[in-house]
Amino acid sequence: MMPKTGTPPIADRGNRMNRRIAATFATAALGLGLTAGPAFAGIGRVESKGSCSAASTYRLRVEPIVAKNITRFQGKVDSGIAGEVWHVVARDNGTVVFERDVVTRLNGELQRSGKVAGTTGHTIQFDATNPATGETCSASASV
Repeated sequence: MMPKTGTPPIADRGNRMNRRIAATFATAALGLGLTAGPAFAGIGRVESKGSCSAASTYRLRVEPIVAKNITRFQGKVDSGIAGEVWHVVARDNGTVVFERDVVTRLNGELQRSGKVAGTTGHTIQFDATNPATGETCSASASV
C-alpha cells in the first residue's frame, strides 16, 4: 500500500521522531544544568591501580583540568581494616606535594587528593607505608 501524498515513508518518520526525542532531552538537560563539568572532566585522566606489598590494594588517578589550568590527583589505599595508620607521601616530578600520617576509615580505606599548577608535564608518585605491618603501596601516573 502506498503512503498518502505528503506523508513520509515509515523509516523517515522514525528518524524524525528520534531527532525530536533527542532534542527534547538535550533541551531538558540544558535547562537542568546537566552539562559537562569543567574541561569535560574525565578526558585525559590516567589511572594506575594494583596490589600493595601484602593484601592491600591501591589506586591513583591523575587528571588535567584545562579550564582551571591544574592537574588534580587522588590516591587511595584499601586495606580492609579500620583505624590503621599509614604514612602517605605524594610527589610531583620528585617534589613532595604532601606528606602526613593518615588513618583508614571504618571501611578500611584511606584517600588523599591534591592539585598542582599546570596541565601537562606532571608525574605524580603516590606512596603509602603502614609502619605497624611494613606493607607498602607505590603508584605513579603521568600526564
